[in-house]
Amino acid sequence: MTSTDRLADFVLDLTWDSLPDPVRERAKTCLLDALGATIAGSDSRSGKIVSNFVMETWGKGDATVVTRGRTTPVGAALANGYMANALDIDDGGKYTRGHPGAQIIPAVLALAEADNSTGKEVLVALVAGYETAHRVGRCWHERFEDYRSCGSWGSVACAAAGAKLLGLSRGKLVNALGVSDYNSPYLPMMRAIEEPSMVKHGTGWGAMTGIVSVQLASKGFTGSGTSFESESCSAWFDDLGDHFVMAEDDGVEFKEIPSCSWSHPPIKAALRLLESSGASGDEIDNVEVRGFSEMAALCQEVPSSEEEAQFNVRWPLAVALTDGRVTVDGMSRNRFDDQETRKMAEKIEVVESEKLDRLNKSLSREGGETSAWPARVIIETIDGRRLDSGVVTSSPAEMASMERIAEKFDRIVDPFLPEEHRREIIGMAKEFESVTSVDDFTDYLIER
Repeated sequence: MTSTDRLADFVLDLTWDSLPDPVRERAKTCLLDALGATIAGSDSRSGKIVSNFVMETWGKGDATVVTRGRTTPVGAALANGYMANALDIDDGGKYTRGHPGAQIIPAVLALAEADNSTGKEVLVALVAGYETAHRVGRCWHERFEDYRSCGSWGSVACAAAGAKLLGLSRGKLVNALGVSDYNSPYLPMMRAIEEPSMVKHGTGWGAMTGIVSVQLASKGFTGSGTSFESESCSAWFDDLGDHFVMAEDDGVEFKEIPSCSWSHPPIKAALRLLESSGASGDEIDNVEVRGFSEMAALCQEVPSSEEEAQFNVRWPLAVALTDGRVTVDGMSRNRFDDQETRKMAEKIEVVESEKLDRLNKSLSREGGETSAWPARVIIETIDGRRLDSGVVTSSPAEMASMERIAEKFDRIVDPFLPEEHRREIIGMAKEFESVTSVDDFTDYLIER
């Protein structure tokens, strides 16, 4: 049996009753987290551009563009996909090296509104998408020499989720996987790192491609196999239905810091050093951050755009050392001219460490995981103290609870939706399996 066959069987057989309780809870947590990121991202420059474009180009329809109105499912998926990732505060996946929720959830909600789906149907489709993302993403990163970004493998994950939601037959489901795989966009991730811009991870493109693939396959359009049929990839599909990666403590990384995850370990390490030593940001003379090659490749300049701020180590670290934390406002354009933060950024040096680069590659090879991101932070104070974090790695399980995500949602969405809407969204997300029509839920995603 091929990997595609195993994946098709898994998607077809998946039901709400078959899901373990931890998977059900994680699916609802992912839904709320992605919606919070999308609502907050709707106010970003890129979010406004893409949502305006979609509303002008696709016109009216049944699918919600968060905070804006309704358009076609394809248009809503494109807009919400980009808005969900606009602030880089959306989730990551253990094996994906990227962002699954910012694609899967916009795609599923867009189709769900058009199909008048229930909450249970949405959640089951999300699980199908996430479990596909973990495995297909892993295969893509093994197969392709250059680092392909989220919308590449995400197209297939969105197609799997969409096909489940619409109840496609086995043949049409396989074709949807093949169509999405063949037409998945080529997204060179390191180019987006070296030259940060609004293209970022291509999440909107992945969501849109997945939906189009499902819609075409539903009408009889055929695909031509998939790219995840290698022998090594095959083993990663054997446990589908028995092992749910998304339910692991570190299976989904929920982000509190609105920046590239590679920058998170040094930020958290530096804040812990200040706390444990009793030092303050005013006492810092200089900071050295040692990291792996991709971390060192992040933007080192004072940012001139939101994307340059996110794909950066120095800027979010400077914000953290100045404010004691990194907020959405700290990463916004309004902050770029702040002299105190700019002076702090000048004290920070980011260098590549061969030792940490070898460690990162070793950890990735051993477990196939992509969430180690080792770093080391050394702070020298004005009075001559040397504070050394030692080697630190990412801790994706820190935010992995509905309670923490509800707090995050309320905090980042507060400027955009009234408290009554926020309370309703959080309450409905916690009991989403009881929602009889997804339209009752998405009504609250449009500001009134």
